Amino acid sequence: MTLEIGPYTFGPILEVFGPDCERCNPDEVLFVDSPCVRRWQTVTVESPQAATLWNQKTSTPITCAGSSCLGDEIPEALYATDLVVTSGSTLDTDNLNVYYTGKFTNDGTVLGGGSVTKLVPTLYGDFNGNGDGDEIPDVARFNFAFCSCIGDVNCDILVDWNWDGGGADSDRAKVNINWDSPPMITSGPCSISCTP
Repeated sequence: MTLEIGPYTFGPILEVFGPDCERCNPDEVLFVDSPCVRRWQTVTVESPQAATLWNQKTSTPITCAGSSCLGDEIPEALYATDLVVTSGSTLDTDNLNVYYTGKFTNDGTVLGGGSVTKLVPTLYGDFNGNGDGDEIPDVARFNFAFCSCIGDVNCDILVDWNWDGGGADSDRAKVNINWDSPPMITSGPCSISCTP
């Protein structure tokens, strides 16, 4: 789906949606199969439009320190495959982040304190973004955070694929589907119930 922000669209405010996972994940990967991150195919800000990103509400009660979850709130973010800011136009991030996985064409102005960052598109479980989710570092990261909730020392927001508050059986099932049941993945049941 393409979003064009120009003089004849719905106005200069663009509400962002989808949790800002990157604030908790310095690895710069985007799980294209995430049920929580919704992204546009192309976002274009056309001249002479000035578009401002707007965060109506926080998406999930999570904050982070590195990859650890602490249990506060993070803002939402704008996700796109391609981002285009045409000559004479302005994108004001208003301290919110913009992520893209394809091409960023900036012939205009981007301001407002938020970052514009390219992410590596991959499937859930490939935590380091190298295209292989069944190798030792990825499995070790998953196993360490498995069966933990927000606020736990071993919680890792990136391991919580469906953002239900922690790494649990449903997350392991997704790793197994994506990466053909990695042999070192934890196999014990998880009986915790996390509240996001």
